Amino acid sequence: IITPLQEGITTVFRPLGSFLSNVWRAGSLAQENRAVREQITLLQRQGQEVLSLRRENEEFQRLLGIGESLQFETMGAVVTGEVPSNFEWGVFIDKGADDGVTIDMPVISGEGLVGRVVEVYQTSSKVMLIIDPDSAVAARLSASGERGVLLGQRQEPLRFDFVDLDTEVQPGETVETSGYQLQSGLEGLFPPGIPIGVVDQVDPDEANFSAGVVVRPNVDFSRLDFVLLVTQAPAVVEEEPALSQETPEEPGATVEESTP
Repeated sequence: IITPLQEGITTVFRPLGSFLSNVWRAGSLAQENRAVREQITLLQRQGQEVLSLRRENEEFQRLLGIGESLQFETMGAVVTGEVPSNFEWGVFIDKGADDGVTIDMPVISGEGLVGRVVEVYQTSSKVMLIIDPDSAVAARLSASGERGVLLGQRQEPLRFDFVDLDTEVQPGETVETSGYQLQSGLEGLFPPGIPIGVVDQVDPDEANFSAGVVVRPNVDFSRLDFVLLVTQAPAVVEEEPALSQETPEEPGATVEESTP
């Protein structure tokens, strides 16, 4: 009598046990899935951090390279934010008056010219980018040495004005700061030789006496993280006309020949 009863009870409760077992296994699988997803998220975050560190290291290497090649004395700064205005194109940096920053101090990145300091606060400064419409940079073409002025056009490439119409300009030609002396005897804001960009387009406009040169800047202004402030640049030595080596004779004077 007992055996059939046990078999009946087993038959009744077996499905319930299987159901509870499956519920437990489902809960365990859900926990495992969560653990796997968390591990994947952690690995993705670590991968992004590695890529970010690699990019920062490459940027530091470029900054060191351009500082050494141009032989400037520089000071590093971190870009802390963009200027919140539709009429200004600039950024804020974490160096200010306490660090020796001054108005019009040139700012460069590993790719080339960024802009200049326009406002200085105690511990920070504002930098006007060369793409700002109020920016004007004295520049020259690397091949011909022809000089002109680069004007900012916001998100558009830079406009290279005052280039002689007869100047032969080729797309891809590099453009750099010229650092020429102004008529008043003052120096330009930027020392010579800083890379700016490459000629992107040449479309002469004879009616307006314009060479129609458009320059694409080297710097990606949407990804500025670290910059250098140029605290001192090598002095520009102006070439003077060669003077005659002959010394005029005074009246009645004789030239003595050297005795061997």
